[in-house]
Amino acid sequence: EPQPLGTEAYLSCTSPLIESYGQRSFVCGYDNEGTGAAWRSVGGSQVGVQPDLTCVVSRTVCPTFEPPNSTRIVGFEPPWPELGASVMLACQTGYRAVAGANQVECMEDGLWCGVSNAGRSDTNDSSNDSNETICDDYFLECEPILDFCAPLTIPSAGVDPLPSGYPGAQVEGWIPRLEKHWDFEALVFSAPAGALGEVYTFSDCPAWYRKIHGVTSVICTLGENGTGVWAPWPAVSVGNAIAEAPACELDGRLGLRRYLFNRAGHKHDESTELGSAVVPNLNQNTSEFDSIAYLGFLRVEEAGNYTFTFHACGHFLFSLEGTLRLEGRSRGSDCEVFESGELTLEVGYLELLVQYDFDPILYEEEPWGSTPTPRRLIMNWTTPSSNDSYVVPPEVLRHDFEHFVGFPKKLPLVNDPGQCVSDEDNTTGLQDLEIGDIVVLTDGTKGLLYNPGISCSWTLTLAQFSRVNIFAGNYFEIANSLDCVGDRLTITTGGEEEPLGSFCGSYSYGQVLTTAPGTQRMTFDFVTDENFEYEGFSIIIMVVSATEDDPVDLTTTTTTR
Repeated sequence: EPQPLGTEAYLSCTSPLIESYGQRSFVCGYDNEGTGAAWRSVGGSQVGVQPDLTCVVSRTVCPTFEPPNSTRIVGFEPPWPELGASVMLACQTGYRAVAGANQVECMEDGLWCGVSNAGRSDTNDSSNDSNETICDDYFLECEPILDFCAPLTIPSAGVDPLPSGYPGAQVEGWIPRLEKHWDFEALVFSAPAGALGEVYTFSDCPAWYRKIHGVTSVICTLGENGTGVWAPWPAVSVGNAIAEAPACELDGRLGLRRYLFNRAGHKHDESTELGSAVVPNLNQNTSEFDSIAYLGFLRVEEAGNYTFTFHACGHFLFSLEGTLRLEGRSRGSDCEVFESGELTLEVGYLELLVQYDFDPILYEEEPWGSTPTPRRLIMNWTTPSSNDSYVVPPEVLRHDFEHFVGFPKKLPLVNDPGQCVSDEDNTTGLQDLEIGDIVVLTDGTKGLLYNPGISCSWTLTLAQFSRVNIFAGNYFEIANSLDCVGDRLTITTGGEEEPLGSFCGSYSYGQVLTTAPGTQRMTFDFVTDENFEYEGFSIIIMVVSATEDDPVDLTTTTTTR
């Protein structure tokens, strides 16, 4: 309605709108010609010259939304915290939802409310007004997925749990297993399932064992397919390699020497001997041979009473220091258990001999052949400090100190007279290498088989901190085995000899074996057993700047200098 000259007027925005731009204060005055009245701004300009007040929906009704811990925002519509804005939440990778609302809305009172109740009236409670809004500020809550990474282990074939009392059976953070490959024994340590970002550190190998492959620490990380994988920590392998379970190899000085004979019942006649090999202990579940002798020394660490128990299918004799302590012969097709009773032993080494023939007592009425009978012989014991009966471990057995009377001296077969010398550290041509140097390390001779039972080592040093790339050379043929626990070339880096990997099998020229991202020292160990022999290896060693990227396979012939 008309207002007298000099009247002031004010404009404002009603909630939930807020001022955007324009004039909000006016006064009734003369128009520009001075002939009539007009609303003018407080500053003097006539209305229309400047826009009037403009109101918009408030975009700052709610504070900036911060997602709760372990959650992330996956949707925000519209993308600013104005009235009615909706935010969608999800758990971060490696977490699972346990409670709370995964969708929240910005309400008129400036609060973020859980969508489960936001804007809804409690129709079940008559005491509440039908237009009352109930706000739930309990947002999505997530917890770590504790098994995001599956246990780190090796395939279960050939792997048995360690018996109680066995050295290494209790190692914090890891699950040891007893791995058997031919006459080889190793402890394989496995990390249990873990949450994303969780780090496990490999404990030291038990006494009488040494690590042959695997990493020192592993971290649960996100794999290429979105699942959890264990990776080396810190990374020492080429690319984003998945960590391998660490394994510890038994000291080669331990165990018993096993002699094989071609027929039973001849008191292990030397003329019928087929060969010998070192085995970790007397834990024979089956065998292809009917007649076997185990010879070595038992190390008694604690004086007291010991009881030996034999699980046998067939006939056996157990002697200590040349004295027969137990004899047993199973009856029928089933195996039997024989116990020595308590034997008082003093601290020291005792010569041990166990003779076995697959010669059980059979009954005429028994349907021979209906049930297979294994050639089984297992030696357990109880000690003064443990009443649990378990297989006598390799740690207390030594297969040799000197050649035994009554057994011929074994001369190893020499396949390659030009091969490396065992138990010597070779450094020729590998010292103080500089960036740009390329050398070739070989052992074994192409066209000849390498020798059994060798253990050769080479040490490489660098003039400065550099990356060292290792490639397969003109030939790489080493007997293949699971996780390269048999014949192998093991490469380590640094003064602590951090393993980069153990390599066996066949590699083509130029294939990347491994790389040391930054080092000044590396070692190369070539170890062979007595099972199978191949040509050996030739590897190309390239020294490059520590800042260079991971290597790729070579495609052309390399010139060395």
